[in-house]
Amino acid sequence: MKNTFKIVTSIPLLVLAIIFSYFIYSTYEKLKQNDEMKTTLKEYSTLKQLKTAIEKEAQMGVLTLDKTNSFNVEIFTNQIQKTNRLIQYAYGENLSENINIFLTKTSKIRQNPKLDNFEHLYAPYLEIYRYLNKEILEKLTTLLNYNAPLNINSFINYIIFSQDIITTTNLQRDYINNILITNTPISKNQKQFWLEIAYANTNVNPFILMSTNSKAQMLNIDPNDELNDLFQICSELKLNILFEAQNAEFKTPYRKWTEKTDDKLSILYQYNDIAYQNISTQLQQYEEFLENDIKIYILMLVLCGVFFIELIISLNRRNQIMKYFRYTLDTLKQKGYLDEKINFKFNSKKNIQYAFLNIDKSIKNMAYSISSLKKANQIKTDLLVNIAHEIQAPLQGIISYIDLIEKRYKNVITKNIKENAKNIFQIAKNIKETKNIENNQVLIKNIDFLPIKEFENTAQIFVLLASDKNIEFYVFIDPKLSSYINGDLVKIKEILINLLDNAIKFTHDGGKVILRVIKMDCNVKNEVKIKFSVEDNGGNINIEKIDQIFIETSINKEEYEKKYLNLGLGISKKLATLLGGELIFKNNSKTGNTFDFIINLKDTNINVPLNQYSLKIAVIESKSEEFNKILEIYLRSLGVDCEFFSNVEKLKPQYFDFDIIFIRFDDYMELKIKFNKPIIISVNYYILNSVKEEDMNQNIFYIDEPIKLTYIDKTLQNIMSVKKSNPNYIISNKIEKIDDKFNAKALVLTTDVTMQKLIKYMLSYLYIQTTIVTSIKELISEYTQLSYEVIFIQLDPTMQIDEHGIKSIIEFEKENAINHSPIIAITDNIIKRNDESIYGNGFDDLISQPLKINTLSRLLNKLIPQHKIIPNMQLRQTITAHYTKSSNVNKKDILIVKKSILDNNLMKNKFQEFFENIDVATSLNTFKKLIKEISYDVLIIDINLPKLNLDDIEKLLSNPDENANTHIKTVLMIDDKKSILEKHKNYFDNIIYNNTELNQISMIIRNLAKG
Repeated sequence: MKNTFKIVTSIPLLVLAIIFSYFIYSTYEKLKQNDEMKTTLKEYSTLKQLKTAIEKEAQMGVLTLDKTNSFNVEIFTNQIQKTNRLIQYAYGENLSENINIFLTKTSKIRQNPKLDNFEHLYAPYLEIYRYLNKEILEKLTTLLNYNAPLNINSFINYIIFSQDIITTTNLQRDYINNILITNTPISKNQKQFWLEIAYANTNVNPFILMSTNSKAQMLNIDPNDELNDLFQICSELKLNILFEAQNAEFKTPYRKWTEKTDDKLSILYQYNDIAYQNISTQLQQYEEFLENDIKIYILMLVLCGVFFIELIISLNRRNQIMKYFRYTLDTLKQKGYLDEKINFKFNSKKNIQYAFLNIDKSIKNMAYSISSLKKANQIKTDLLVNIAHEIQAPLQGIISYIDLIEKRYKNVITKNIKENAKNIFQIAKNIKETKNIENNQVLIKNIDFLPIKEFENTAQIFVLLASDKNIEFYVFIDPKLSSYINGDLVKIKEILINLLDNAIKFTHDGGKVILRVIKMDCNVKNEVKIKFSVEDNGGNINIEKIDQIFIETSINKEEYEKKYLNLGLGISKKLATLLGGELIFKNNSKTGNTFDFIINLKDTNINVPLNQYSLKIAVIESKSEEFNKILEIYLRSLGVDCEFFSNVEKLKPQYFDFDIIFIRFDDYMELKIKFNKPIIISVNYYILNSVKEEDMNQNIFYIDEPIKLTYIDKTLQNIMSVKKSNPNYIISNKIEKIDDKFNAKALVLTTDVTMQKLIKYMLSYLYIQTTIVTSIKELISEYTQLSYEVIFIQLDPTMQIDEHGIKSIIEFEKENAINHSPIIAITDNIIKRNDESIYGNGFDDLISQPLKINTLSRLLNKLIPQHKIIPNMQLRQTITAHYTKSSNVNKKDILIVKKSILDNNLMKNKFQEFFENIDVATSLNTFKKLIKEISYDVLIIDINLPKLNLDDIEKLLSNPDENANTHIKTVLMIDDKKSILEKHKNYFDNIIYNNTELNQISMIIRNLAKG
């Protein structure tokens, strides 16, 4: 029995010995291959250096010119010598046939360097490029044939691809140089050659590489991932040059293409060098690794001897382990994690594995249950306490600030900001009700509201977000919803906000999102059935996975669920159910994803009829059918007789039959005729905010997109009122409302930095001097030293009401027989006016957050009316006249000063649609000469102008004795990434980025000229 046991135990030892012997032999072979790879890599490096030297020689042959347009012979000769040394090093005495041919064909230019026809010079260089590139690729391909690790092969592949791109890009740059130098149309042969190289350019991004330090170095070279943009820009510019070269009409900025190409090559060269160093380093490390492996395998042979001893010991321990197994299984059965009916046996390996798997599964279930409970509890705690509180706290300050701004600058922007802030504030309050949602204990608060107005405001929240992603955002609110309806508006808005937020967030740039609110047929008396439909063409959601994303805390680890996790759809689904509605998901491969929220609401039967206009409107059709469809429904619901025209030419014969023209901004900018009728232009939200208010009072009326029924209605009202006005100018008489002002000082106790700034601004708006203190000690000290007419104390929720120092203040007033200063409590929540905890502890009144200027003013009128300043009412008359050009001979409209002649001409051609007298300059001297001799309305100057000093420009324009421009309006054009000093920003009326579209620049300049 013992002999049999020894034989059985010796068999594994023999097998292991054979295996380790094989590993030792295999590792030795890999070491030999590694040495061969290092040799091949050195040969590749030498050929690469030679190819680079020949590339530099070719470039110098074309581009190394001095001021007399002749070769810089010395630099060119030095490069030839470097090239010859590398040829000798790479090939020795045994020059290849291709090298000999190259040296023969270039002997004339190499022995007697002078400017020659480019193609005669370029042809042999092209041939040697191809030959050397082929040799380099063969060397690199040879490396791939070895059984090297995957990470080394990935960098070798990367070098192959990037080397090919570098070669092609250099060829393209040199060939474009030739095209631009000759300045003549290219021949068929030239075009064929160009096509061979123009499309051989593929982007290679280091993201494809395996994660290593070298990859990190590459990503640090291009942290903003600009290489992709460089490839795209270079590709577009080089193809433009190719097409323009066919007629020798070069408009593309060559300098820009060259700079971008150099940037691209610089990054690729650095990538290539890092990849090469990585391969060299990894080969050395791989060699050391293999040597260590051999040592390890030898050691493992020794350890095989130990295995026999351990096997004997393990047999003795087996019984003890089985005992522990049985104890663990019995415990798990008692806890309910295993079925008590299962009988575990340990008489075979299979049975032992089965027992172990059950134990492992039970432990994982236990861990999963504990983890799930902890996560659920943590999510609920964070959601209820941290998020909602942190959102509400700053929003209280934001709403108060907006209220203060709105008092002085009441316009569309402040209205939208305030509406958005209120919506977010209300949602934050609802987040605190998550616990109630889970328990189906949500309090439904129904109110009467006008659906068109409310849902338009909700959609307006996402206009900026959609504009940032260049998303086509359309909103259709059924005009039939013109009656008041009754329902929980806040929760309906929350569902709508979640759906729109998801749609815009996951729709790619340039995509489309449509919101439709439609009144459906309803068979229930005194109820209205409404369908909210949010449609997007973003990534399609798998219909089979929809149940997962409707769960708020889904823990599925698949990538699909990760993408759509925590989107608010779970809350929306529950809210829809609690409101008696239904949230439905539909998927279409053509149209994308659609979420429909259908709900029945109470009809109040209080109708608010839409205004009706007896107008005829001609609409220039948009390219978007959705836009045209929505606009037509809106116009006809307002009683407008509208007709659509595909272009202006088709409108001309019937032009005088219409009262108003409606057109989108992009189509309007392409028009070359001017209308003398009112024009409604629908524009992007950003463009609308760049339009001055004066333009709104002329024949042009702007309306922001997405178009809305109420906005169209308001615009038509404005047009009808303007038609009754004097056509030459518009006079608007308004009584200036002056808010209450007080001659008083206030003492404020608050530790909240936001509240400190906010209340100081608000009180200063009411002409009240403010002193801020941050502790009760400071409050008492300050009040006992100086007199204050009113005191504000922000209540600390961690303190009792009577701990805020009020009693000390009152006692001081009594002891010194001075008049009592009202003490006002600032609270976080609305507290009932008869709350003894406030009034019984010395407070005269309270004001709740968010603070509002009107509420604050009313409270001060009540408490310190004796300190109020009574102002005189004033009549303000605003007259906006039409813009007229000067007839002065020495006066012109615009001076454009940019470095590039092409940029100057493009801008001039665009501006000539609206201005007659335009000058351009490309140098600082020309600019100074013109600015002293001629008076201009607008100056446009580029920060990239050579030798430009912004301080000198400011002095020149501000000195009336040295120039004719005492009232010139200035525009500075800067690059996206180039910053200017803060003081320089004040020198200019406007600052525009160089990459801004010409249409938008044109509008800004026109508004500036009119201003």
